[in-house]
Amino acid sequence: MKFRTFSFLIIAIFSCLPLTCKADLNVVVSVRPLYGIVASIMEGRGKPQLLLQGQESPHTYSSKPSDVIAISQADLVVWIGESYEIFLKKIMANEVSPTALITADKLHGTRLLHLRSGGVWGKHSHSHANIVHDDHGHAHFEDTTTIDGHLWLDIENAKKIAIAVKEKLCLLDKANAANYSANLSKFLKKLAALDAELRGKFHPFTNKGFIVFHDSYQYLENAYNLTTLGSILVEPESPAQPYHVDLLLKLLKNGNCHCIFSEPQFKSDIAENLSEKTKVPVGLLDPLGTQITLSPDHYVLLMKEMVSAIDKCVNKR
Repeated sequence: MKFRTFSFLIIAIFSCLPLTCKADLNVVVSVRPLYGIVASIMEGRGKPQLLLQGQESPHTYSSKPSDVIAISQADLVVWIGESYEIFLKKIMANEVSPTALITADKLHGTRLLHLRSGGVWGKHSHSHANIVHDDHGHAHFEDTTTIDGHLWLDIENAKKIAIAVKEKLCLLDKANAANYSANLSKFLKKLAALDAELRGKFHPFTNKGFIVFHDSYQYLENAYNLTTLGSILVEPESPAQPYHVDLLLKLLKNGNCHCIFSEPQFKSDIAENLSEKTKVPVGLLDPLGTQITLSPDHYVLLMKEMVSAIDKCVNKR
């Protein structure tokens, strides 16, 4: 009798595995903005695993053996692409099947912008002429080294990523497709409300120029008609050169620059030194949201923090 009872329990346990005891998908994302997008679609079915956990900059980050292991064991990997996380290029090619990969800068319809050069651009350098399109109006490129990879700062691109994630998750986990679809619908509504809110809050700053630490905000500028006059770093992988700092100093003294922004990913006192010489206030912008708690709301909170940080700094004057 005991043997039959034991056998029944074993059969019951194993028979539930394909239906109710199925493990959550193992999804890996490269950077924090993608975490927020993916977590929103996965909500109720686990959480994504984040590679860059701290305040590391993807521009200077070197991959670790643990990154290779995480990626090789994943059911799905989501990254921006070679335009941003160049340190992942070989790992993605060697460890990930194309069917288990979402590359944001290659998604159909993604709005992409060319990299700017020089570090000093002046007003309206983010014009629509800088958008990369194919003959049908869709984003297209061959050389990823010419593309600005900070594409998540355009909400339209966040929508494209979210839709791609939903479609891939539904293929990998058909039993929970309804959950992913419902989550996408909810997330897209949040993004629509967020976009309307940001348009209203960014409007007072459309004619107020500012200098950023490195050129990572072009998508935000293009979406909300903001004006970045230049960046402290010409290349995020290289320190600022004295001649370039002198150019920025002249730019600041000419007026119409209302704030100088530093970033938590880069340690430098250049922003503070420029501020001391020109009395232009210093603020903190973080395109990755490293100081925001990881959650399904991370992306929305990140975008709200953009306008909050600009508002605080501009109104110091």
